[in-house]
Amino acid sequence: MNASASYVLNEQQENELRRLVKMIKRPKKFNLIFVEYNDQALRRYIIQETEKLKYQTSATLDLSPESLPNVALFEENLRHLAEDYSIIHVYNLESHTDEDDFLLFLHEINFHRERIANSTPANIIFWVLEYQIKQFITQAPDFWSWNSAAIRFHSEKISEGLEPIPEDHAIAELNMPETRHRIQSLIDFLKPKDLGSLKDAEKGLLNELIGYRKNIAVFEKNYGFLDSQLQTMQESINEILNKVIDSETNPGDLPNDMNLEEEIRFVANQLSVKAGESRIDKARWTPLAERLLENVEEENEEVGKLANNLVLIYLEMGDVKNALTFAKKDLEISERTLQPDHPSLATSY
Repeated sequence: MNASASYVLNEQQENELRRLVKMIKRPKKFNLIFVEYNDQALRRYIIQETEKLKYQTSATLDLSPESLPNVALFEENLRHLAEDYSIIHVYNLESHTDEDDFLLFLHEINFHRERIANSTPANIIFWVLEYQIKQFITQAPDFWSWNSAAIRFHSEKISEGLEPIPEDHAIAELNMPETRHRIQSLIDFLKPKDLGSLKDAEKGLLNELIGYRKNIAVFEKNYGFLDSQLQTMQESINEILNKVIDSETNPGDLPNDMNLEEEIRFVANQLSVKAGESRIDKARWTPLAERLLENVEEENEEVGKLANNLVLIYLEMGDVKNALTFAKKDLEISERTLQPDHPSLATSY
């Protein structure tokens, strides 16, 4: 792995290299990064580039079954390398031809993740192929959820005749095979789950899927179409999210002595997403919010706030249809209850 490598990066690869460098932390701290790749020459070049970083020292760890046949040996090698190196590139995972053995290996990594993290104060970079992302997500979900970044280096060239679809990077990524593979992996992992009792790590994956749903909705709104694959993914994500919301249609956190006005104020506050809060937890309040809006007799500013927060949640969830429905209701309420020069009325427009 120390042989000199040369490679001409395209713009996307240069951007990913900058992102990788940014995500590499100073020594003496466990930091997990996954890099998806499809070209060994490109992998060798990127590893060589990390060796040039200031204040960092880089090493490689061959994870082939001949070199490291079990997790105990893998841990031991990681621990020894972390004593002298701040970046450890783990490669050759694709050399595991016995799938059952490799899946068992991932199970053990997942089980011993805390011990691995505590004994390895270094940047651990796993170089994986596209299909192995799904294996980590399904077989080592807790270990996977600890990653600080998932970087993609692919060598396929994009035709110069193709017009980049949206300018927004997250939306443009929907055209990349690796992004679609990631979305499908999340769908396959979450669909069979008991969605009413997800673990924190699984909620993180669900929130990631919600983000993709929003990107798909924006793509459709901007360009007026979805190809069959994105349409199928959108339907699957909707099915998953409906199961989550249906699993707890009544959150049960409303105090019994509240009147209707107090309930409206309470639920409006529950729908406000603050930094670090789960969007899916907020989405569970949407059925109750809708019922309150249907039954309200007297419209006021608090009712308008409830409708507005409901719109924001639906936008975050990528549910453009419901967002538009309640945006119209929010505007109607605002026009009837606010002064013409009220700033909230301008925001509604």
